[in-house]
Amino acid sequence: MMRQPPCYGCSDRALGCHSDCPRWVEWKEQEHRVQEAVRKAKGTEQAFQEISCKRSRKILKQAVHNRTRGRRAY
Repeated sequence: MMRQPPCYGCSDRALGCHSDCPRWVEWKEQEHRVQEAVRKAKGTEQAFQEISCKRSRKILKQAVHNRTRGRRAY
């Protein structure tokens, strides 16, 4: 979740002020770190889901294979 940028309600705000504003640079770096941490967490979670999905597909494929040959499906 992104926090509100420091330029909201800023009295020094002007066209193109982000390049000179130290508060903006600090906020942007902090947001980048937060987004990177979220990306890493999602990547780890996605890897676990992918492993689980592959395993489920293998079990389902084997069950269908067995069922078509008149064997027990589980």
